[in-house]
Amino acid sequence: MSDIASASNIGKSLIYHYFESKIHLWNAVKQDILHNYIEPKELEEMQHLDFTSFIKKLITLRFDLYIKNPDIVKMITLQRIEESSDTVSMRHGLWYTNIKKTLSEFQKQGHIYKNIDPDFATYFILSNSTSLFFDFNNKTIKQKREEYLEQITNLILNALSPSHKS
Repeated sequence: MSDIASASNIGKSLIYHYFESKIHLWNAVKQDILHNYIEPKELEEMQHLDFTSFIKKLITLRFDLYIKNPDIVKMITLQRIEESSDTVSMRHGLWYTNIKKTLSEFQKQGHIYKNIDPDFATYFILSNSTSLFFDFNNKTIKQKREEYLEQITNLILNALSPSHKS
């Protein structure tokens, strides 16, 4: 904590006022990154898109997040091997709830199979638009960004939507 306080030009006691340990601080940082990468205004605007555009925009936001912040992939990888029960899940937070709510509306309109749980659909979309970054380097993804975006979007739409034809 001393190094963090020093690098931040603040007193260590101020950090401890808000975070009882380095682990709590680390979890707060992860939570902020994972839960706030979509601006509320942008999420509100997305809710007015048609189903296909919504899915593509959501996947594009994930791609751009990881391309601009490659260390987030490392952070998620480290989190997966942490033994702490305090790890941060992408299944919490306002943006996740709003995405799930929007997908529920699309499901009521017949854009998503009725037997798919909206919570699962949300997780499915987010995890599938993230997994590519665990196995390919950022340079490759940047070079093939449009191709990968189109392929992942079509795969997700084909899996979730009875009306999608790629």
